[in-house]
Amino acid sequence: MENKINDLLRVVSETRGDGKQEPYSQFIALYLSQKLRKTGFEEILTNIEDEKVKWALKDFYEDNRNLIEKFKQISILSDKEWLEIVEQTSIFDNSENTIQKTPISIIKLVDRLLDIHNKDSVLDICSGLGFTLAQLSMEKDVALMGVEINPQAYIHSKLLLDMLNKDTSNIILGNALKTDISVFEANKVFINGPLGLRVSKDIYDEVLNKKFCGTAYEELIPNYDSAWLFVLDAVLHSNFEKVVVVMNEAPMVNNRDVQIRKQLLKDGLIEAVIDLPGGLLDYSGIPVSLLVLSKNNSSVSFVDATKMGTKTGYKTVLKDDDIKKIIKAIEVIGPLSKNCKFEVIENEDFILSSKRYLFPDIPYENTVQLKDVVKTINRGAMISNNNLKEIESEIPTLYQYLALNSFTNGIVDKMLPFIKKIGPSLEKHVIKNDSLIISKMSPFKVTSIEQKEKQILVNGNLYFLEIDENKINTKYLEAYLQSELGMRELQKYEKGTVMKTLSIRDIEKIMIPVLTEEEQNKIGKAYDLLKREQKVTLERIKRIEEEKNNIMEVR
Repeated sequence: MENKINDLLRVVSETRGDGKQEPYSQFIALYLSQKLRKTGFEEILTNIEDEKVKWALKDFYEDNRNLIEKFKQISILSDKEWLEIVEQTSIFDNSENTIQKTPISIIKLVDRLLDIHNKDSVLDICSGLGFTLAQLSMEKDVALMGVEINPQAYIHSKLLLDMLNKDTSNIILGNALKTDISVFEANKVFINGPLGLRVSKDIYDEVLNKKFCGTAYEELIPNYDSAWLFVLDAVLHSNFEKVVVVMNEAPMVNNRDVQIRKQLLKDGLIEAVIDLPGGLLDYSGIPVSLLVLSKNNSSVSFVDATKMGTKTGYKTVLKDDDIKKIIKAIEVIGPLSKNCKFEVIENEDFILSSKRYLFPDIPYENTVQLKDVVKTINRGAMISNNNLKEIESEIPTLYQYLALNSFTNGIVDKMLPFIKKIGPSLEKHVIKNDSLIISKMSPFKVTSIEQKEKQILVNGNLYFLEIDENKINTKYLEAYLQSELGMRELQKYEKGTVMKTLSIRDIEKIMIPVLTEEEQNKIGKAYDLLKREQKVTLERIKRIEEEKNNIMEVR
């Protein structure tokens, strides 16, 4: 097999040359070179029912006979070798035309999750190059269905499946959102659509009216976001027993999607959520999740597989052992998984993320949510750097501002920058009493600031919390939040892939250990002493650095 791959890579390299033959053309050349070993061109066309594919082959054959001859250098490929070539080499991915294939490790996991058997009907929505359907149907007698909008990917998929002697009559060219998938009567469905795709208003309205009018989901689908359109189409318009969907994080955790998640859970349609490691996709490094849907579920299995996989350069691959562990984690609850009832998920705003449910509970019997011990939680002002420079003052005034870079390791700069004034529109961002400061973005920073004679404006990605000192010791609360235990609790509620952030709603839900007043005072006092010592140490380090820089001035 290795020799055949090397031969193929050599021919591909030779034929790319000055002519810049694209992967699509090279794949057709390989297809025809293999077919023509066994039969004539006219007979090849006779066995193909799709007129679009026929015309594509006719046009190509007339102009590219030399290219086809070059690919005849490659020996006849078996079904397994065809798939191994597509799997192991990226030469036919055609990423220039945004055509990407689902990685083999995800397909293997999906195969286990869909539990495909002989006589099943498998539908791949956004079927791409046909690689997923080819893999899912290996050594199985299953009916294949697919919808693909890209003409080149569509033709590629028809030819690949034809090469494997699969029936391609139910692979169609079209917009998957507009296509009536009920005609397929599929019982196993896979969806790996364009992540984060926002459709035009015209298409959104057309799909909504055509497919979801009068359903419980009609008023719940977020404007112009395709993610839930694909999912709901599958559960409402197919004869599904199982649906597996590749999802990015946003629809699973965003506040705007909460109602649609709630309805799916109420309808018992969500079976499992599997969070996968980043780097699995060939076309994006972001981590994705698999949303598993079936019927009559009274609970949801959450699996954290984010630490699994083997790194190869920038990519991550799930090995067979990883896939076995994931399947076992769904079946048997353990360190990687948790089974949650509706009420538990409801308490977490119907967020579908394993991290929210698998993070260890804080080891205290009595706890309280942060919202119950604060008076207010406020956002910092979002003043641009240019506008900030306009109001900065070089001479001391009664006004200062606190920004994200104004404190490090919990220590606020000795001298905060001065500003000329604070206008009426910014007064809501001024600290009114001693406050706790928490950064909005990870890595999270926590500090406290005392309100003295000057007015301090909080600016940027910061929250400032006015603490109810009748309910909790402010120094104790700061000590807890900056501790390893508190930071873990902050991380539990963070959202985002590239930039992880906290919303006010997230901060409100953070759990705080309830200790006696005496214990809080003791911890708060010890923390305050440590912080003072830290400040003195940092100032000493700063003086040492200055002395080192000026060492040559010593005579």
